[in-house]
Amino acid sequence: MNRRTFLRSVVFLSILALLLTMVSYIVRTNGSVKNRFAGFYAEPKDSIQVMFFGSSCVSRSIAPGYIWGEYGIKSYALSSNSQRTMAIKPLIEEALKYQSPEVLVIDTRVFLYDDAPLLEDEAHMREVTDNMVYSVNRIKAINRLTEGTDIDKPAMYMDIIKYHSNIGMLFEASELKKAFYRSKDPEKGFEPEDDYFHNNAYDQWGKVNTIPINPRQEEILRELIAFVKSMDIDTVFLTSVTLPEEEFEGKAAYIGDIVQKEGLGYVNLNEHYEEMEFDCMTDVSDGVHCNTFGAYKCSDYLTRYLIDNYDLKKETEDSEDWDEAYELFMKHMKDSEDNLEVFCKERDS
Repeated sequence: MNRRTFLRSVVFLSILALLLTMVSYIVRTNGSVKNRFAGFYAEPKDSIQVMFFGSSCVSRSIAPGYIWGEYGIKSYALSSNSQRTMAIKPLIEEALKYQSPEVLVIDTRVFLYDDAPLLEDEAHMREVTDNMVYSVNRIKAINRLTEGTDIDKPAMYMDIIKYHSNIGMLFEASELKKAFYRSKDPEKGFEPEDDYFHNNAYDQWGKVNTIPINPRQEEILRELIAFVKSMDIDTVFLTSVTLPEEEFEGKAAYIGDIVQKEGLGYVNLNEHYEEMEFDCMTDVSDGVHCNTFGAYKCSDYLTRYLIDNYDLKKETEDSEDWDEAYELFMKHMKDSEDNLEVFCKERDS
């Protein structure tokens, strides 16, 4: 093969690889998680001050648009449904390729559960791996999540194998924008929810005896703590709002003890209902997640905690898309108020 032929082959294969990558990104399952990850990759480099990681509780409890509008802090919620604890480390590594956050906030909700039942949960694994761009960190995430399982790794590495039947998405404008997996998310990772749980017995957690978490989960937690400490980034572990159960309360206390003994921040929002003015008749959607009212209260309390304890400075430069995120959140608040008024009238009639 002469030099010209070789170069032509290289150019052809490079173009083919690029096209296959673009098609793969487009046909990935669409929805809020895909929008959230593609939105993260679209953010300007080193522009995010606080990164949030964790399960769907994060996307329902944290409203970056509100945090920007009220406090001038740029944050992003890089969460996925039932995000496995094994996924958090490679996700942080991936985030640090694009951003230099001053504070990391990691939700501990999934650490409260045993890891074994999640080992074969391919769908929720894929919500992480299928929404990362092709990279070394994506390979790390796949290897960590599939360790000890019978899940087909080649189909995880090359997700187009699974999603080739979604070819119709090549004709959807919203998905074509994700050809390079960079498409701004107007919500900045937030997922609004307007339902109401209507449970007035949703009491604030009490002080309980600690209950050890699953040994494998504790191993992952300690590895994660060592990792963030080695990166020398201020880190806060968060227990988001959830129904009070003695087991969860005890395990959360156990996690809090570990984290605080390591010199890292820990916030259990369930212990701060009074300060947040949290009302479970109006602020919870289903007993597991906050609605928009709850997100407003959790975001406000947590941001004030971060500002009080870490060197976060208010951004002063104009940022049109962040102003739009704030306006969008306030619209969600207005819609929630209208929905609540309708509900109350129907309930009392």
